[in-house]
Amino acid sequence: VGAWPFSEDLSPVRAGLLLQSLNQIIDLEASRWMLFQNHVPRTVVSVNCVLALLAALSVGYTFGLGGRRQVFATLVLTFAISAALIVIIDLDSPRHGLISVGQQPMLDLRDQMLTIKQ
Repeated sequence: VGAWPFSEDLSPVRAGLLLQSLNQIIDLEASRWMLFQNHVPRTVVSVNCVLALLAALSVGYTFGLGGRRQVFATLVLTFAISAALIVIIDLDSPRHGLISVGQQPMLDLRDQMLTIKQ
């Protein structure tokens, strides 16, 4: 009597499918773990902030050359640049922030596996 519950009823095809599925689960868990551990380098965020500042300065300078104030365009540009930077920084930390990745799919999978086991 082995530790494997299906040892007497496991054909080579079923064993291959089981191992393939198990390998996919291990690969998915490894990639999921890496997504939580890897972050956007701070230099990339800093460069994005500097580029956003340069873009805002050049647009402001161009508006100044025109001699007319473009309040609406300035507000839209400020909002767009800020939103892009906030989304980049927020996506870098999937467990916290406005955009968060929940554990519910993994909990559902666990529950499904427990009901199949019983």
